[in-house]
Amino acid sequence: MLQLLAEALKTDPNTLIYGEKKEQSADQTWRKEILKRVIWLVIAGLIIMISASLIQYGGEIAKDTLQVPIWSPWLNSVAYPIAYMIIGSQIMALVLQACGKRNSEYRWIKAVFLILVAAILVWMMAATVSCAWIEYVRRVYGNTSGDVGAYESVVFQFFNSIWIEGVRIYVFHKWLWMLGWGVCGMLLAILKPKKKSAESAEN
Repeated sequence: MLQLLAEALKTDPNTLIYGEKKEQSADQTWRKEILKRVIWLVIAGLIIMISASLIQYGGEIAKDTLQVPIWSPWLNSVAYPIAYMIIGSQIMALVLQACGKRNSEYRWIKAVFLILVAAILVWMMAATVSCAWIEYVRRVYGNTSGDVGAYESVVFQFFNSIWIEGVRIYVFHKWLWMLGWGVCGMLLAILKPKKKSAESAEN
């Protein structure tokens, strides 16, 4: 009987028994969105705090060994940028949500988004490869001067050239460094392509 009634009313038996599911109100959706962004901001804060502590500890080690641990430049080159990008992207996502803006469906915007992501990944890889190779040379050849020119590989030369330029910006223009990565996060939030719904994917 329920099945017949459901077919006649063009619905399903569960809806007849339990009623229609109430959609979340705009306030509930907004609260969930804020909570999600706050969680990401807390994660970014933890990354900064942990990185700062490790860098400070590395400075204490350097006083005794006269050699800065390789994790210090890596944290400055990778961990901090990730935290700044998270902060920038989450703040911009909240602004876009408040303004009612949606992710764009234009293909060229998706292409720009992918290019930006690729550039960020290249930087992260350059910093990681450079730091790993320098640490390898230090351990294997006992090179404590930081001059690893005699042991450079082709891969290291390529990534190290990118990494050195980034380090120069960090050393001489720290505010520009922070602002630049924050802007990258904002651009990621703005350019992020719209997710396809299940219905549009089927069509």
